[in-house]
Amino acid sequence: YKGLGSSAAVCTGRVPPALCAKEFGSDGMLRIKARLLQASPTAPLQSLFWAAGFSFSSAAVIEQVPYDPHLKNLFFGEEQSMAARLWTSGWDFYTPVFSVAFHLWTRDYRPSFREVLEAPSHKLLERRARQRVEELLRVAELPRPDTEEKQLQEGEVRDENKAAHAGLGVFGLGNARSLLQYQEFCGVDFVTKTISARSLDGGL
Repeated sequence: YKGLGSSAAVCTGRVPPALCAKEFGSDGMLRIKARLLQASPTAPLQSLFWAAGFSFSSAAVIEQVPYDPHLKNLFFGEEQSMAARLWTSGWDFYTPVFSVAFHLWTRDYRPSFREVLEAPSHKLLERRARQRVEELLRVAELPRPDTEEKQLQEGEVRDENKAAHAGLGVFGLGNARSLLQYQEFCGVDFVTKTISARSLDGGL
């Protein structure tokens, strides 16, 4: 990246990273990061999170979980929204067995769209988009089932999820699994903003 004004070095290794939770930002949106595995796995590993910058799948995902066009100017929040929608629709995420592409993570050599679009109208669009993601994830405030009643109530939770987000239409949560189940799987509580050790380690 010589000449780009960045001191970032190109990673030349083949060992892939795992997506891990990092922290919740001041905007209330989850931040994720990549941590390199100690060695390349022999088969793709299930991932806790989804990354917009490296997403490949069957084209069926476009029909089943279409990208939400109402998240204009949103940067942080897009990936946790899609992860929740995809996972509750029955899709799983995996990390490849070796790295096939690289991304210059630092943005100090160029302005981001958030720095260029400073007009009040752009800020309003971003705020509305963030509120939409918050609405999508607010279902976690529903009463959590006791362990012995969990299997019985999971279907009810999904039904309540669907009703609570009827206004989001095809851009809402799926019905294959509940948001509560996704939070337990990835180790993140979107309401209390707590992150488990499992989530910080990418489930590994």
